[in-house]
Amino acid sequence: MGGRIKRELKTLETMVHMYCQSERHADGALCDECAELLRYAVRRLESCRFKEKKKICGKCTVHCYKTEYRQRIRLVMRTVGPKMLYRHPVMLLGHAVDMLRY
Repeated sequence: MGGRIKRELKTLETMVHMYCQSERHADGALCDECAELLRYAVRRLESCRFKEKKKICGKCTVHCYKTEYRQRIRLVMRTVGPKMLYRHPVMLLGHAVDMLRY
């Protein structure tokens, strides 16, 4: 697994944790629902056929997420995205670069 995929996995994990905490689903650890979403998203990312040359998932031509999970991950990103600017600006910058690059 290359550096870009590892960085995207870390960003994804951070965003799901922030979402779970902001929605008061659980104290400290992820609730079952958020843990399931994270496991699903990690499996999708690890099995991506484009690997290091992949676009960000929102711009990909192949939608590998089931509709239910796609809606849930969009909610996470929409809820947590603005908070990333203040809490994890470097991570957000890496994601922005990927958006522009691919």
